[in-house]
Amino acid sequence: MKVLVTGADGFVGNWVIRRLLNDGREVFGAVRPAQGTGHETLTAEEQAAVRWLPLEVTESESVRKCAELLCDSECHLAAVASRGEAADDPGFAGTSTRPAPRASRTCWRSRSARAAATRSFS
Repeated sequence: MKVLVTGADGFVGNWVIRRLLNDGREVFGAVRPAQGTGHETLTAEEQAAVRWLPLEVTESESVRKCAELLCDSECHLAAVASRGEAADDPGFAGTSTRPAPRASRTCWRSRSARAAATRSFS
């Protein structure tokens, strides 16, 4: 089973990837191109097992390219703002979750079988 994980370089994303790999899934990790690796919890072997893809959730073309993978499932963890931006912006929750509907619509149009949207505000 092919699974796309957006926000794959984040804390939650790393643990989701580890679990998916342990379950024998083929994992595609979508990350912001300009953000470093952020794979502190993944081993070198786990990092090598993931197919890493660039994703900018605010750009439709970037989202479309990831959706075209036709994965069996998607776990959407990507957010627009960083923790620092969240501290400075009381409207962070709304800003952070806006890309989720875009990603879900794009995956639906591309016939992705299943999608799971997940959000953590810790």
